[in-house]
Amino acid sequence: MADWALWSARSRRFLSSCWRLLQEPELRSGVSGHRRLCVAETGLKPRRDKFGGVSLNLAQLRSPDSLDQAAFGRWLQGAIKQWRAEGHVAVWLHVPILQSRFIVAAAEQGFTFHHAESDSATLAVWLAEGHSRLPVYATHQVGVAGAVLDTHTGKVLVVQDKNKTRNTWKFPGGLSEPGEDIGNTAVREVFEETD
Repeated sequence: MADWALWSARSRRFLSSCWRLLQEPELRSGVSGHRRLCVAETGLKPRRDKFGGVSLNLAQLRSPDSLDQAAFGRWLQGAIKQWRAEGHVAVWLHVPILQSRFIVAAAEQGFTFHHAESDSATLAVWLAEGHSRLPVYATHQVGVAGAVLDTHTGKVLVVQDKNKTRNTWKFPGGLSEPGEDIGNTAVREVFEETD
C-alpha cells in the first residue's frame, strides 16, 4: 500500500509538471499549428539499474519529431533533480543518431559523451557526491600472458584454468587495464594467478 501511495504522489507531481509544460504557447502548437507532445506522452520510460543509476533510451520515443527540444530540456532538468533527490548516482542517456538534436539539451544539464556506436551515442552524468565513478568505455581488450622459465631446471610455469571444468593448463595471464603497460600486466597476472 505504501508503494502505491508513493507512486501515486509521484504520478500526480509528474502529470502536474506536464500540464504546466502544455500551457506554454510554444509547446501547445508547433510552427505548422500542430500540437507539441509533452514528454509524458512520448513513451519514454526511465529504467533503474542495479548500480543505483537510471537509464533513458530515446529510441523509445513514439514520435520524436513532435517533441520540442526545449520541452525535453526542461523535463530532463526536473527529472535529474528528482533522481538526485531519490539517491540515484548516475543517468545514462542513449541517443539514436536520428534524435541527436536532443544532445544539446542533455549537455546543458551536465551530460558528457561516454561512447558512440555506428547508430547511437551514449551520454552520462554523475549525480552523486565526489568525482565520477562511472567506468570508462573499453574500445578494445588486450590479453596478456606471462611465461616464467626456471633456467636451472628448464621448467615452465603453467597454471590450471579456474574457469574451466576440464583439466586445462595455461600460462598465467589476463586482460590489461586501460592505460596499463603490457609488461606490467604480465607481471601482475603472474602474481595474481600464482597467489
